[in-house]
Amino acid sequence: TAIVPAQAQPKQLTKEEEQKKQEELRKKIKETLGAAASDVASLKSLENKTFFQVRIACLLWNYDEKGARSLLDDAQGLTASMINDPKISVHRSDFERETWERRVRLREELISMIAGRDPQAALEFLRQTKFVIPQDSIQGDRASDVLRSETRVEQKLALQVAKQDPKRALEIAEESLKKGISPELNELVRVVFEKDKETGKKLAGAILSKLKSTDHTERGPGVFVGLRLLEEEYSSRRPESSVGENMPGARKRQPALDDQALREWNTLLIQKVLLIGKSIQTGSSHDKGYFEYLSILMRLLPEIEKLSPTPAANFKQWYSQQKYDQPGAGMLKGPVFFRRSENAKAEDLLASALKSQGETRREYISWAVDEALHSEGNFELARKITEEHITDPDERKDKLERIDERPKQYFLEHGKIEDAVASLMSLESDAERAGSLADLAGRASKSGDKKLAAELLEKAL
Repeated sequence: TAIVPAQAQPKQLTKEEEQKKQEELRKKIKETLGAAASDVASLKSLENKTFFQVRIACLLWNYDEKGARSLLDDAQGLTASMINDPKISVHRSDFERETWERRVRLREELISMIAGRDPQAALEFLRQTKFVIPQDSIQGDRASDVLRSETRVEQKLALQVAKQDPKRALEIAEESLKKGISPELNELVRVVFEKDKETGKKLAGAILSKLKSTDHTERGPGVFVGLRLLEEEYSSRRPESSVGENMPGARKRQPALDDQALREWNTLLIQKVLLIGKSIQTGSSHDKGYFEYLSILMRLLPEIEKLSPTPAANFKQWYSQQKYDQPGAGMLKGPVFFRRSENAKAEDLLASALKSQGETRREYISWAVDEALHSEGNFELARKITEEHITDPDERKDKLERIDERPKQYFLEHGKIEDAVASLMSLESDAERAGSLADLAGRASKSGDKKLAAELLEKAL
C-alpha cells in the first residue's frame, strides 16, 4: 500500500520575517505606482492625465504620502487650467460648453476621491481649482450655474467629512451656505446629528437662517431642501413608522429640533410656499417644484397644525380657495394647480398624465414618479415612468439618480454586500464606483470575510 505523505504545513514566519515581507510588498507597490505615474505624465489628454494622477495618488497614499501629495499638486494645477481655459469658458458653442461641463464633473470626482484620503487636502484642491468668473456679460450668464456647482461640491465634501469630524463639517457647511443651498444638506443634517447632536442642531439653525434670507423667487433647491428636512423631522417624532417609511433605503434619525425651532420652520416654509403660489398665479414666476412642495405640506399638515395652528389654518384657507386643474392666471398658460390627495396612486396619476397635455402632463408624470418612489417604495415603477415619459434630459437624469440611490442604500444597510456590488457596477463614474467598492471591502473585512474584501479591493483598483 502506497504511503501518502502528510501535507506539509506552511512555515510560520517570525515577527522579523513578517515585517521584512511587508516591507518588500510595500516597496514593490510603491515602485509599481511610481512607474504608473511616470506613464501617466506622457498622456496627451489633460482630463485623463489629471484623473489618473489623483487615482494613483490615492492608491499611493499609505506607502508614500509625500509622493502622493506631489501628484495632487500637479493635478491641482492642471485642473485649474482646464476649468479656466479661456478658449473653452469664453465661447458658448454647444461643443465648448459640453467640454467645460465635462471638466467640471471631473473636478467633482477628483475632490471626492481625495476626500477619501484627506478631507483637508480635498478642501484645498476645491479652493485652488475654482472657476474664475470674469466681469463680462458672457460669463455673467454662467455665474449662477458656477455658484450652484460650487455650493453642491462643498456641501458634498462636508458630508464626507461629517462621518469622521462633524464639527469640521459644520464649519465647511456654514461657509458654503453663504453661497447657497444644495440637496446634500438633507443627508448632512442626518449624519452630523448622529455623530454630534449639538453640532447637528447648529447646522439646522444655520440652514434656517439661510432660508430666511433667501428670496422666494430665487432659483435653487432651497425650499425643497427645507421641506425635506421638515418631513424628516416629523418622521423622527412619530412613535411608529407610517406609509412610505418602511420602504427600502429609508433611514430614520432622532429629532434634531425642539418645539420652538420646529415652529419657526413650520411658519417660514408655509410662508415661502404661499409666496411662490401667489407669484405663479400672477404670472411673475414659475417654480417647477411647486406641486411637490404642496404635496409635502399637505401630507404634513395634520402634524403641523398641532404645533403651528395659525400658519396651518392660513395655508388651508388659501389652498381651499384655489382653482385646480386650471391654467394659472396672468402671463403663464402652462402651470396648473393640483389638489394632491394623500391617497393618490402612482399608476392612477400616470393615467391622468396620459390624458393631459403640456405642463399639466409633465406635472402629473413628476408627481407619479415621486409617489412611486417616496410613498410606495416601488422603484421599478418609478424607473419605468421616468424612462418612458420624462423627456427633459436633466430632469430625467436627476430622477434616475434618486431612484438608483434608494436600493443601493438599502443593500448596504442590510448587509447584502453582493447585491450592493451588483448595483454599484452600473455607476458611470470610475471614482464613485472605486470609492464605494473600497467602502464595501472595509465592511466585508470587518464582518470577517477577508476573501471577499480582497476581491472587492481588486475591483476597486
